[in-house]
Amino acid sequence: DRNVSLMASLGRRFRFIPVAGEAPGRRAPVHADDLAALTVTALESEPAADFESAACGGATLSYREMATAIADLPSVGARVLSMPPRLLAAAAGALSVLPRWRGVHAEMVRRQGRDLVFDDSELRERLDWAPRPFQPLESDFSVPGECLRLQLP
Repeated sequence: DRNVSLMASLGRRFRFIPVAGEAPGRRAPVHADDLAALTVTALESEPAADFESAACGGATLSYREMATAIADLPSVGARVLSMPPRLLAAAAGALSVLPRWRGVHAEMVRRQGRDLVFDDSELRERLDWAPRPFQPLESDFSVPGECLRLQLP
């Protein structure tokens, strides 16, 4: 996930992960491996699953809690820094003009206060899906060497 990877990158580079105020917005981050397994299960079901649903992870936590879990990883070694939401949004807007930070924008900051958890109970019931809770590991933030060769420029 771009947001989770961005937090880890910021933490490694600057030794802090900025959050907007208390960053209370709830999240249910889902691991890429769990999404891949879900996709295979949906395609293999008889008949193939044909419905739309959000897919959430196995735990609900605040944006701040998610940032703290990432900051606490030994390879990140950062702390979570609360900033006034308007100041952080302005900083994100200013950074967005730089090529390296083009994907960063003020709306990312505003969303830290909003709940982004969805009801995926139909998906879990129909496909017997039980994703893991958010517990980031060091390996979640590295690309295996053999995969680096396959990345597009």
